[in-house]
Amino acid sequence: MGALKVWSILAEWVGRGRLATGGGGCGAFARKASTRVCRLPGGAAARRAPSPALRGGLATMAALTLMAASAQANDLGGISRLKVPQGHAIEVYASGVSNARQMALLASGTLLVGSRDAGVVSAVLPGTSAAERRVLTLIAGLEMPTGIAVHAGDLYVADISRIYRVANVETRIAEVARGGARVRPELVNDRLPADQHHGWRYLRIDDQGRLIVPIGAPCNVCDRDADGYAQIVRMQPDGSQRETLARGVRNSVGFAIEPVTGHLWFTDNGRDWLGDDLPSCELNRLTEAGQHFGFPFCHEGSVPDPKFGRGRNCSEFVAPMAKLGPHVAPLGVTFWRGDAVVALHGSWNRSRKSGYKVVRVVLDRKPSGSPSSTNPVQRVEDLVTGWLQGEYAWGRPADVLAMPDGSLLIADDQQGLVYRLFDKR
Repeated sequence: MGALKVWSILAEWVGRGRLATGGGGCGAFARKASTRVCRLPGGAAARRAPSPALRGGLATMAALTLMAASAQANDLGGISRLKVPQGHAIEVYASGVSNARQMALLASGTLLVGSRDAGVVSAVLPGTSAAERRVLTLIAGLEMPTGIAVHAGDLYVADISRIYRVANVETRIAEVARGGARVRPELVNDRLPADQHHGWRYLRIDDQGRLIVPIGAPCNVCDRDADGYAQIVRMQPDGSQRETLARGVRNSVGFAIEPVTGHLWFTDNGRDWLGDDLPSCELNRLTEAGQHFGFPFCHEGSVPDPKFGRGRNCSEFVAPMAKLGPHVAPLGVTFWRGDAVVALHGSWNRSRKSGYKVVRVVLDRKPSGSPSSTNPVQRVEDLVTGWLQGEYAWGRPADVLAMPDGSLLIADDQQGLVYRLFDKR
C-alpha cells in the first residue's frame, strides 16, 4: 500500500475518532472505536478517547502528506526544480516519450523522436497542451535508433550500422493513429560500422538530400582514422558518394547547420581517464571539408594525448569554438535566437557529477547577422539547470530543437519527456 493511501486512511480514522491511544492494553490502533475498550480499576469497561494532541498531530501529518503528494503529481517533469532565465518559463511539452533522444519536426506540427535503449521512434501529435498531445510508437524493434531526420516528406533513421527510410511519413503516422500497425521501415543502407562503442548516431540532411553521419571512435582513445573512424561523413542515403567532412572527431552525437553561413557546428565528447578535469568536451565549427579536429593526438585544442600526442603539435589541428567542460557529454545542438544551444547529458565517471543542463553559447555577430569569421564565441552560459541536485541527477537533457514559434524543445531521455522553454512575454 502506498504512503498516500495509508495517510488517507489515517486521516479518515483520525477525523472519525477511530484511533485510540494510551498506556497498558489501550495504546493501539483500532479498526472500529466501538470494539476497542479498556478495563478500568474495579473491572469496569470504558472507552478511552484518543488524545486531542495526538489526533491533531496525526491529522496535520496526514494533511501535509496529502498536500505533498498532490504537489508532486502536479509537478510533472520537476518543473518547480528547474531554473530558467528571467522572462522565460518552462513546461512539459510531452510525456511518455520513450527514452527521448534526437527530435525532428514535420510541417504538420508532429514531432518525431528517436531513442537509444528503447529501440523505438515515437511521434508526438500536435495539441494545445501536454495532456492533449498524443504519443504514438511509430517504429519498434530497432537497435539504437538515436538519429532521425526528415527530407522531402520522408523520414530517415540511423540505427548503428543501418539507415532506414519511411516514405511519406505523414501518411504513415495517420495510419498508425487510426489504429494501424506500426511502420516497418525500408532498409536503404547497411554499410555503416556495426560497433556499439560510440556507434549510436545523430543525423542531419543537407539541402541536396545528402545524409551527414558521425562515425565515432570504437574506443576510449585510439587511432582508427585509416579505417574510417572518428569522422563525420556525408553520403547519399544509399551510402554512395561518401566523403569525409571532418576528421579527428572522437564521438559527436549532435550537430547543426548554421543558418546564415551554412557551416556545420558539432559537439564532441572528450576522452576519459585523464582525471576529473581533463579534457574538456567541445563545440566545433567546420568551415571546409577535410579539417582535422585533433583526436586522438590533441584534446580540447591544447592538451596533447600522453600516448598519441608524442611528436605532434596541437597547432596542427582545428581548435574548438568553445570548451564546454570536462566529461559533461554534450549531445544535441541547435541555433536558437542567434546563438548555439547545447544539451549537456552529464558525466558518467567523474567523481563529482557535471553537466546535466542546457547551455547557451553566445555568439558575436556581424551586422549581416552571420558569426564572425574568427572565433565568434563570447561566452558559455547556463540556459536551463536543475536536473542535477547535489550528486543526484534526476533528468538528462539529450537534444534541443528550435521551434517556429520561437520556443525551444528539450528532450530528456532519462524521464521520457520533452520540455518546452518559451518567452513569457
